[in-house]
Amino acid sequence: MARSGSLGLAAIASLALLSLVDTARGMTAVHAGPPLPPFVSSSATHSIPLRPARSSAAIRSLPRCGIVRMADDPAPAGFEWGFSTGDDVEQKAASAKAAAPAKEAAPAKSGAVSKVPEGMIKLSGGLRPANELNVAVFGGGSFGTAMACVLGRKGIKATLVVRRAEVVEQINANHTNPYYQSDLLLPESVYATLDPQEAFANADFIFHAVPMQYSRAALEKVSHLIRDDVPVVSLAKGIETSTLCLMSEVIPQCLGEDQPVAFVSGPSFAKEIVQGMATAVTVASTDRALANDLMALFTSSSFRALYTPDVQGVEIGGAVKNVIAIAAGMSEGLGLGTNAMAALVTRGCGEMRRLVTALDGESSTVFGLSGVGDTFGTCFGPLSRNRQVGYRLGKGESLDEILNSMSEVAEGVATAQALTQLVNARVGGFRKDLKYPILFGVASILNGEITPREGLVALMEKYPLRLETFPF
Repeated sequence: MARSGSLGLAAIASLALLSLVDTARGMTAVHAGPPLPPFVSSSATHSIPLRPARSSAAIRSLPRCGIVRMADDPAPAGFEWGFSTGDDVEQKAASAKAAAPAKEAAPAKSGAVSKVPEGMIKLSGGLRPANELNVAVFGGGSFGTAMACVLGRKGIKATLVVRRAEVVEQINANHTNPYYQSDLLLPESVYATLDPQEAFANADFIFHAVPMQYSRAALEKVSHLIRDDVPVVSLAKGIETSTLCLMSEVIPQCLGEDQPVAFVSGPSFAKEIVQGMATAVTVASTDRALANDLMALFTSSSFRALYTPDVQGVEIGGAVKNVIAIAAGMSEGLGLGTNAMAALVTRGCGEMRRLVTALDGESSTVFGLSGVGDTFGTCFGPLSRNRQVGYRLGKGESLDEILNSMSEVAEGVATAQALTQLVNARVGGFRKDLKYPILFGVASILNGEITPREGLVALMEKYPLRLETFPF
């Protein structure tokens, strides 16, 4: 049965990232005047992010540090420079409060969080009873089943579109998936069908949970059944090997450019989700209203979604992290130790950042849940299929033996080859193997050109001597 109070590795990775972000934001300044623009330049080459003063309680939760005024920096009107320690801020806030004239309570801001009645979901169209919402999950694998479980726990009807009649019978009669998470009971509002038309006909949302390399064929078969106005939410990660396309390119090609679409990524092992362990993911979409709806749809005491408009960064991060996980698994399988593992994963995240920015994604996205968050979970988590592939390669098994023994897809194997082709096709410059040594090294190992030990030793001996830089 579910352990709703437990914290899994995915949750730990998510919480650690949020903690780092809050710590970074501890460098704050005190603004006592009218609203200022998001960035105020103190010189031609120096910009400092500013924001309004916080309450005393909020300030106490932040590191006691601030911004020191540079000698020639003029202070904007209504703005005070100096060390904004907690005590200073509290004194200034108390003085300002005493001096301010009494005024009526301001009405709630339009963006303020309001209490949503139990059993209701607040969507862009207004409040909807959860039990009146219909979500089709296209693909009844491990992650599709897990996401159906998230929705079902909120009372939303989630219908899995699967390929086997025995799966339909087991889910509808006994609320268990005989092939994935078979020891765990699914919510009563989770159903299954063999007929995509039945699932899609009244769907408010369609979740695409088919593995990347099979997604195009699957979508083309059902494209005529999917309404133009129904949002499609992609759960697939990776790069299509035949075209080098991401899911953000495959879906419009199959369903049309006007199809509403969003992408979910982050540290989210299916087993931990089904067990009710705390999980946080990223929802990426250029449609903010759709992203808001999905965050409302997902949010519960054990599941949380955050938003980014950087679809490209999220997609690249979701592909690269699987390849880094194979490398991390090989490091462990070879017995190279914790030092080597930490260095490998760190440098792998550097390659992820470099590729994301080269393909017009945002560098900051790499340091979120869909980037290093998902990478931490996949590289260090025992549930990671990609890590297991690498571990077994490091122990001496052949790739064919490993893949033939697996019941689920390890996307990183196909993605490794596609990534090197993508870099060669879309990224400029020379000696790309020196800019992306881990990505190219893993591809060479999977191709049988070198052994895992040769590949990982080469990183130590042939890696260029240079400054370690992480420009933000």
